[in-house]
Parts: sequence; structure tokens; C-alpha cells
Amino acid sequence: MVRFLLKLFLTVSCLIFFKTTVWSVEQTVVYFAFQYGIQDTGSPAPVVGQTDSYLSTLETKHGSLKGNRQVSPKVLSFDFYKTNGSVASGFGLEVHSYKKKYTFENDPSQVDISAVGFLYGLNFYYRG
Repeated sequence: MVRFLLKLFLTVSCLIFFKTTVWSVEQTVVYFAFQYGIQDTGSPAPVVGQTDSYLSTLETKHGSLKGNRQVSPKVLSFDFYKTNGSVASGFGLEVHSYKKKYTFENDPSQVDISAVGFLYGLNFYYRG
């Protein structure tokens, strides 16, 4: 009988302890990331994209492009958010950039193309 009461007491006390303890963690998270990869600028973007006419027009005058249309964009990301239990909210910033030189087969002409993009947004997370 004593063993049963002891087990019952420990079980009930553990249930009460874990039931009333709040396990949420409140913290601020700062996240930096540097990413890179390969992007094909010769293919149109899905849904909204069209094939370009600028380089195609230059190709008719100067000959076809040497090399390929792939670029290597670099992306720097910054995220800041505050968590409260299973919910987090904050904001994020990203800077994208690439630079590419194109040369033509028929003459020494070249085209330098560069792009810089700045993206920002509000972030909401649920960790369920």
C-alpha cells in the first residue's frame, strides 16, 4: 500500500510540475547567411518571363555570344526575429548581385551586365 501511494504521489507531482511549468523560450535570433550559386539568364522566368531581346539583337549584329548565359549571383541575407514560445516574428533583408561580361564571335565587342537586388520582408514563423 505504501509503495502504491508513493508511486501515485510521484506520478501526480510530476504531472502537476510539468503541467504548470511553462516551456516556452523567449529569445532574439539574428541570422546572417552568404549564398552563391548558378543562374541561367538565357531561360525565361516561369509564368511572367519572356525571352530577352537586347542580347538577341546584339547577336544578329556582332555574331553569337562566346560562352554561356550563366551567372553566379552572390546573396547576403540578414534575418532578425524574436521568438515567444512557438511563434516568432521579425524581418529579413537580402542583397543579390552578379556581374558578367559577354563577348561576341565576329568582333571584339563586349557587353558588361550587372544586377543588384535588394529584398526585404516581414517574417512570421510557427514552430508547432
